[in-house]
Amino acid sequence: SFYLKEYDSAYRYYKRFNYLRELYKLDIYRHENLNIGLVYEKAGDTKKAKAFINDYRQYIETDQTAYKDLGLSAYYHCIGDTDKAIKHLKSFSKQDNIQYWIILFMRLEPLPNGMSGIPECKKIMDEIEAKFWANHEKLKLTLEEKDLL
Repeated sequence: SFYLKEYDSAYRYYKRFNYLRELYKLDIYRHENLNIGLVYEKAGDTKKAKAFINDYRQYIETDQTAYKDLGLSAYYHCIGDTDKAIKHLKSFSKQDNIQYWIILFMRLEPLPNGMSGIPECKKIMDEIEAKFWANHEKLKLTLEEKDLL
């Protein structure tokens, strides 16, 4: 629902999900709290929206994966700090062997004023995608050479 820009239904689903997450004291899917916060904001629940967005920031700052800078970039863009968003997106662009879903969802920005609307961010996203496909081709050739494909 979120990516389809169906915010009313996204809010209902996220609200139910968060109720269950709290009820069962589950520390799961914190990487989604930025999106959840944005949906709560659109629904007018600004207090909870801020709490989710702040929790996302705390989560992403301790992230030890290759995707930390991408998450920080999204966070800083969300709070309106374009310079930091670009800085972290540039750092992320240096990563190798990223997952395919990143390429699929990177430009899917259901909320207005997405990062791909910023020329420098669009350029970096183009570079990330080109690097992904170049790595894909290298892997394909390696697999073909070994008769695995």
